[in-house]
Amino acid sequence: MGQTSTRIKLRLLVALAALLIAPGAPANLSPYLTPRRIAAVSSAGVDKGKASDATDQTGTTIPDPDHAKTAESKNFRRIKNLLRGTFTLAEHRRMVFGWPFWLALILTLTLERIVPAEPNRKLFSLSVAHDLIWFVYEPFWHALIIGTYVALLSKIYTSYFSYLTFSGLMATPAWIRFAVTVLLLDLGYWAQHYLNHRVPFLWKLHSVHHSQEQLNFFTDFRYHPLEYVVRHTFITVPFLFLNVTPPVIAGFVIAREWYSRFYHGNIRTNLGPLKHILVTPQSHRVHHSLEARHHDTNFGAIFSIWDLLFGTRYEGFDEYPATGVVDKTFPSEPNVGLGRLLLMPWRQMLHPFFGRPRGDA
Repeated sequence: MGQTSTRIKLRLLVALAALLIAPGAPANLSPYLTPRRIAAVSSAGVDKGKASDATDQTGTTIPDPDHAKTAESKNFRRIKNLLRGTFTLAEHRRMVFGWPFWLALILTLTLERIVPAEPNRKLFSLSVAHDLIWFVYEPFWHALIIGTYVALLSKIYTSYFSYLTFSGLMATPAWIRFAVTVLLLDLGYWAQHYLNHRVPFLWKLHSVHHSQEQLNFFTDFRYHPLEYVVRHTFITVPFLFLNVTPPVIAGFVIAREWYSRFYHGNIRTNLGPLKHILVTPQSHRVHHSLEARHHDTNFGAIFSIWDLLFGTRYEGFDEYPATGVVDKTFPSEPNVGLGRLLLMPWRQMLHPFFGRPRGDA
């Protein structure tokens, strides 16, 4: 089960990058590629070691001028391998579950021992075990959303809106393209997170994530599957529009995922001066707080600048409140035995539709 879950998770994260970018065309080919041709390029099979070229209606081959350059990128080759179905588990482990994962895990567990936000809490508890179960389940839910909703968005854009693709960003220096992409993606995460708290139905879904009373490295896998629909809408559409390159997306997704694991840890630190730029374990604990004065604050994913710009940053940088949801009827793992823990995620996912909340979230 562990190896299968890892394989799905690795394929999932890289497939997301590939799905988002496949419809885009290089800037200097855009005058020649109609939506139909773009769709043909996106779905065309690629022989191992050869470029993926487009053909016009007369059968004339339009070579990809960027192929020689992109062939030098290991990340890009791995994404192309994924699309061809020739990927290997070792490749994906190196790309997604490589040093970022182990660095984040080791750093988080070490800091939890040295400077814990909750000193009396055990390193492994029933709540942590529950999040490990979410860690096993989550790839299946996420893959389902990507395989249906994200693929549908991509297909609709390719068929009807590809003419809106903005190619101007491709003419800028690489560092500008990278900076714009990272900031835009992080803003998209902030926006969908803000809506998850402000729209009542979306909060019901998001409360599954907030239900954890003992924040830990694996808490970030505890999400309602339908929440991914909101998230990927805010991520997919801008990237399709801007025609962002796959390695940038893959790199940012990996960095965000594992940095997020870090600041969900039981760690007592606000990172000093970095708190004015980055989300920290302290600021995100405030975001998860049970106290009303902390609600609807600190929505950032990586950068805290958006909360500062939009007035949602909480200014208390030394507070470490208790976490969880106010709803007393929410299914909670401390109330069940270990044998029923495997079914708890299902109960929590059904709660937004059938539960009767008491308390104000």
